Amino acid sequence: MKRSFGFLITSFLILAFLSYGCSKKDNNPSAPVTVTNNSLPPDVPSASLNGPGSNSKDASLLLVKGYIQGLNGFTNYLNKFQNVQAAKSDTGWVRRYMNGSIVATLTTTRLQDGSYNWKLTLSGTNDSITYNNWLALEGTSSADGKSGTWKVYHDNTNLLTGDYSWQKNSDGSITAILREYRNGSVHSRIEALENADKSGQLLFYMGDNLSFKTLWQSNGSGQWWMYDSSGTVLHQGMWT
Repeated sequence: MKRSFGFLITSFLILAFLSYGCSKKDNNPSAPVTVTNNSLPPDVPSASLNGPGSNSKDASLLLVKGYIQGLNGFTNYLNKFQNVQAAKSDTGWVRRYMNGSIVATLTTTRLQDGSYNWKLTLSGTNDSITYNNWLALEGTSSADGKSGTWKVYHDNTNLLTGDYSWQKNSDGSITAILREYRNGSVHSRIEALENADKSGQLLFYMGDNLSFKTLWQSNGSGQWWMYDSSGTVLHQGMWT
């Protein structure tokens, strides 16, 4: 089953770059700082999906696991800040990671409705490219951390390259959407639903056209369908 991996490659390159300044043999945060009042900073929101639990080597299952990895990329990166002590600022909180000349700064601001605004900036030099407080990622999350949206920008620009939104539902399920942008328009997107029993569904769109669909059961088995641009099923199959 042949698929275009442009979307995933783009996402992984972006996240690999963001991780460079924070994880290369050095997960130590910058020097601890003291919170100067009793206001506690919010936890960095997290909404990871598990995907199908099967260990099959079926190509379609490996494709689905790749899509899930792309969805989790934003959460996995920001999780690096979970254990970093936050410094209280006039407008919110600041967390920093340092590695070599790269400094990653995550700032958090509480909004009037109780939700939070997040901004990740990078400064320093990497591979002869200098970043001067570049806004790499930003987003908002609900007061309870159960929903939110991240936006990531193209290297050293303010051009939107992707966004990720999630919702933790009352029935224990999680919904997530990851979009890739090209020239200001949505080029492709992944929509996923994972239920509390670990069953789920994933849809992949090229533009507005559904290109790939998969359903999996709580035991990890699943089935998939591939479509042409008119919505006709080209191929289908299953894994155990």
